[in-house]
Amino acid sequence: MKFKFLKNVALCGLLIGLTSFNSSYAASVPITQQAYYDTFTFKVNSIVQYISDITKKPFIANSRVYVPISTLSDLGIANVQWIPQNAGMPAELRVMPAQAAEDKSAYYEQKLNELATQIAQKDVKIKELEENVKKLTDENSDLKKKSDSRSTPSSDDRDIKNKVYDLQSDISRDRDYDRITINRKDFNVSYSFRYKRDFEAEVYIKGLSNDDITALKDNDRQLTRLLEDVGKEITRKDPFKNVNVYFTIYDESNNSKQLGSFDYKDDRLRGNLSR
Repeated sequence: MKFKFLKNVALCGLLIGLTSFNSSYAASVPITQQAYYDTFTFKVNSIVQYISDITKKPFIANSRVYVPISTLSDLGIANVQWIPQNAGMPAELRVMPAQAAEDKSAYYEQKLNELATQIAQKDVKIKELEENVKKLTDENSDLKKKSDSRSTPSSDDRDIKNKVYDLQSDISRDRDYDRITINRKDFNVSYSFRYKRDFEAEVYIKGLSNDDITALKDNDRQLTRLLEDVGKEITRKDPFKNVNVYFTIYDESNNSKQLGSFDYKDDRLRGNLSR
């Protein structure tokens, strides 16, 4: 059954006799009824009321119009009070006609105060969010500046890079460091240096055969003496004094296969060749 008609709901008569209602302890039997919503216009003092909350919408059931008591209270039509049961007395629902128009101002003032409080709380939350956004924005800006400063070499960075390059060239051309004797044969040695927090030195030995590599691993004294001398030469230069030097050894003739690694710290060489 679908109703398609327009009704003006007269509520004054509805309130007559509703001065109080006592709930009963007697057993009640649930009755299932079909309820129809939004089939008529609900007006109060000629003003159409739009109610979205389904629990507070007027409806039609069994050819009768029902208006929730809470809706009458919210619209200022009735004063509703629920008294819970206490000391053996049953619960009580009290419904009284609303006060005169001038008394309604207190009700609206209360609602306005409640809304003002809610708005103030939201304003505080918005301010907190704005402060968080500003803080994160500033932190992100600082990170970008630091990143840019690292990616754009300063004059000091360029000076250090030039010193690293000069040191690499000097050691690579020095006859004390550019060759090593293995298995009674001399092999050329070249270097590639990098400096960040520590000094990294790649050492390339050219022309090794499998027998030469075996001999080098069996007796690496020539290699460790060479690395100690190079480490001392690096760490006596400014600005690399007292830095840690990390050596990585490669077989240049075998696709630069790594042979081992050493580190030079506190004037001592530690490490070994891979077995």
